[in-house]
Amino acid sequence: MSKLLILVFICFSAFNALSQEDLRQKNNICLNLKLDHRYESFIVGLDNQIDIVYPQEQKIKKEDVTATLEHYKTKTKSEVQIFEYRGQLFIRPDSLGRITISVKTIDGIKEKTVNTKILTAVGKLSKYKANHNGKINKGEFRAQLGIRAVIEGYDINARCATLHYDVIRIAKQDVIQREVNEGGKFDERSRKLISKAESGDLFIFRNIFYKCPGDDFEKRLDDMIFEIE
Repeated sequence: MSKLLILVFICFSAFNALSQEDLRQKNNICLNLKLDHRYESFIVGLDNQIDIVYPQEQKIKKEDVTATLEHYKTKTKSEVQIFEYRGQLFIRPDSLGRITISVKTIDGIKEKTVNTKILTAVGKLSKYKANHNGKINKGEFRAQLGIRAVIEGYDINARCATLHYDVIRIAKQDVIQREVNEGGKFDERSRKLISKAESGDLFIFRNIFYKCPGDDFEKRLDDMIFEIE
């Protein structure tokens, strides 16, 4: 009797394991679904190239692929468009969260989940960054056009918009002048302040706010301080 019970238990365990495995296969088993893209995460606001490979003779087409975004705060879900350009598939998420890619294969629906992330820019005055140690020639400084928010470290063509920032000049005898600049380029008032640059002056650019493609809110760049040669 005990041997029979043991045999029944083994059969039940095996059946349960197979059922669990079958359930995972139906829901989210993707060990043989290969999803390649340039970065570890999909970048918000940009066209992210993806390659989908599955061991079957029939090629994966755009019609076989769908994507759903779960917003990281609200947990609401929305469909994200998969589009094709020159035979290559792309996806463009519009907010932070988790994207589930669903692919129709000969073995049913296979899924992969990928996080999204936003771009982070670096502030630049021409070629000069916030950590510049040397001095800038007076004539060169006066010729500058404004503050840019530049994407570095990605092989992408993306432009972030500089929104506004403070321009502060500290001249001799500690004379301080300040302007608030709207946009990336120096406006008329900031341009007049920049044109006053003289040897020994300090120029400070602070409260520099910007937005990259797909951003829901403003972000701040590091403050920038430059001494005039």
